[in-house]
Amino acid sequence: MTKSFAALLAGVLTLGACAGDDADVTILAASSLTEVLPEATAVPGVSITTSYLGSASLATQIEQGRPADLVITANRATMDRIVATGLVDGDPIELVQNRLVIAVPPDNPGGVDELSDLSVRALKIAACAPEVPCGALAADLAADQGVELAIDSFDPSVRAVVTRVETGAVDAGLVYATDAAAADVTTIEIDDSGDFVTSYFVASLVEASPESIDVLGQLLGEGRSVLAGAGFLTR
Repeated sequence: MTKSFAALLAGVLTLGACAGDDADVTILAASSLTEVLPEATAVPGVSITTSYLGSASLATQIEQGRPADLVITANRATMDRIVATGLVDGDPIELVQNRLVIAVPPDNPGGVDELSDLSVRALKIAACAPEVPCGALAADLAADQGVELAIDSFDPSVRAVVTRVETGAVDAGLVYATDAAAADVTTIEIDDSGDFVTSYFVASLVEASPESIDVLGQLLGEGRSVLAGAGFLTR
């Protein structure tokens, strides 16, 4: 792009979107945004293709040269990994936040009531892999509360954990509140977990199309309200 990321974004937020009729924008996004991102990024005249993966997988794909215009990760550490490739234009922007809850099948066959129950070896428990933001957050929360989690399945994304819970393959899973709210599961709040949230960051890549700045402007404006309506946290 001929202008800096910051200058282009400032123009979009001031003047509004002006996308062309045949514009295409590719977004790589954290899997926990699957249900809500299409509405949050909708811009008239722009065709958007979005691939949803665990944040660690997003970083790997960018490192391997996968082309994209925008990338959204579910924590800062993974975004920093992407920035280190030299492929990010400007500074990443914090978008929204999310928090963890316990998801169980609707009839709660394991009788799970609180985080300490996830240390019971007789139960089948799923969580995100440690390198995935939701997995790192779960490990930090459990350590803070002195709980040794008895995880049977470490999955590559929060969506995979939700699927295990929905299908009854596990008795419980640690997932984001927004994913639990959108799934056929019962949600159990975690006491004293208010300080444990993850922040989503969005960045434009150096080869991004001009139309992607229109999409980014939409996401940072009305899109934030859409995300908040789906349960994401905003500062």
